[in-house]
Amino acid sequence: HEAYAYVENIRKYQISLVGYLSEKERQQQQTLALAEDYPAVLPNELEQPQETTLPFFKFRADKQMDNARLKLPGHLY
Repeated sequence: HEAYAYVENIRKYQISLVGYLSEKERQQQQTLALAEDYPAVLPNELEQPQETTLPFFKFRADKQMDNARLKLPGHLY
């Protein structure tokens, strides 16, 4: 009877271990699938400055109009 119980416990442990390992593998596959949806960023790309919005000074009228001054009514320049 003890030998039967011993073998039965080993069988249950094996089934449990197989289930545990297959669940871990499934979770790893889900993580990899999710990671594929996001692009990888290399460390040297993080150090490069990127302008997402242009600063105000790039839109100054005197730069856009070839240094011509704007004339406002009532003001002499």
